[in-house]
Amino acid sequence: MSEILFTSRYPRGTRLAPEVIVPYLHQLANALQNLHNKRIIHRDVKPENMFLTADNQIMLGELGIAIVAPRSPDERVESAGSAGYMAPEQFAGKPCYASDQYALGMVAYEWLVGERPFQGTSMHIAMQQMFSSPPSLREKVPSISPAREVVVLKALAKDPNERYPSVGAFAAAFEQACHLG
Repeated sequence: MSEILFTSRYPRGTRLAPEVIVPYLHQLANALQNLHNKRIIHRDVKPENMFLTADNQIMLGELGIAIVAPRSPDERVESAGSAGYMAPEQFAGKPCYASDQYALGMVAYEWLVGERPFQGTSMHIAMQQMFSSPPSLREKVPSISPAREVVVLKALAKDPNERYPSVGAFAAAFEQACHLG
């Protein structure tokens, strides 16, 4: 089976329809949940680390900076990842499973709007990731339903405890929001 880089089919700036996003989110959430079940945090979820198979299945690759989840929430690790997708706690060296959900939320935002919510240099993006709320999806694309916006913004909560309880719950909530309109 041959794979192509996700960004080869959908270059940066491409907006995807919700019916395209839903199965991709579910497949990515399943892949991440499998990692989480093994106590692994991916830490670099982004479109450039995704591949599409010939039958349009999405796969998550690049585990080069993945780590075994810290046993204590106070344990710090080296900060790593791609600034445009990193959760605030990742910058502080405290990644958790919800950090991967945050990155997947960034991906969903980008797929819906055609751009990431934060722009600028890596340092500028890092500061925005930690301290700024993402711009409204509906301000950028008015046709996005309020329900979809609420789901994505919850996955992008600055506090990991305010996100969905799992990546699967995020994907399910997004699908439900798509059925609502």
